[in-house]
Amino acid sequence: MAEKIIYSANADIETVDFDASVERVYDMLEANGMFIENSYIGGRNYSQSYYGYQTYRTANFTLRVPKERFEAITGNLGELGNVTSLRTDAQNITAQFYDTDSRLASYRIQEENLLGMLEGAETVADMIAIESRLSDIRYSIESLTSTLRNWQGQVDYSTLSLYIYEVERYTESVPIQRSYWQQVGDGLSSRTRGVGEFFMALFMWLVVNLPVFAILAVIAAAIALIVRSQIRKDKKRYAPRNPPNFPPGSPPNIPPINPPNNPHVAPPDNPPDSSM
Repeated sequence: MAEKIIYSANADIETVDFDASVERVYDMLEANGMFIENSYIGGRNYSQSYYGYQTYRTANFTLRVPKERFEAITGNLGELGNVTSLRTDAQNITAQFYDTDSRLASYRIQEENLLGMLEGAETVADMIAIESRLSDIRYSIESLTSTLRNWQGQVDYSTLSLYIYEVERYTESVPIQRSYWQQVGDGLSSRTRGVGEFFMALFMWLVVNLPVFAILAVIAAAIALIVRSQIRKDKKRYAPRNPPNFPPGSPPNIPPINPPNNPHVAPPDNPPDSSM
């Protein structure tokens, strides 16, 4: 009896050329007799592209690979990009497969026997009982046939799940055994690169939003001019005015109440008694 083994693999792949990697996936399909079970490509939207934000795309593929090509395909995934992880599984279902196949053969024999009994049935009650049992047998046959067909499909075509994601640069491989100063150098390099990326992103943000800043500056300048003009008008309106005979800059001419020796002011009705 041939072994029934279901192979599957999951791979994470980063790429700096997303379009080329996706195109290679389709080339692999045509060259190896594979087919796509499901797929998804996304990660870029209009808003991010319009405002100049950096966007990264991703792709998910579930592929079915002929079992004789499975090992070669998984060994050449590096053609799609930098493989950061790869996991393969093998499930041996030989015992379950042939046990189910034996049960299916037994049910088919029972079906043939019941058909023969149905032809020789003499009463309606016997016919009804045989047909009921025959219905149960046929349901079991259909269920087991579907299970075997599904298993055989998974055996013949292995499952390969790919997760491809776009990156600016590949992840650097770092040796496990490193000296102290190598670790310090790696840390400094990482921080320096991070600071540089921050300022580059900041500069891009400023350049992209420069038209907005210009419009806001014009609006602010217009508001400042309006406020300044209004303040000047209010100062002129409420400032005290000097008579025309006084030179500019002199204090305001406010006459005192009942000034002495002023002939224009009438004396009080009851002058104070001088004798006191």
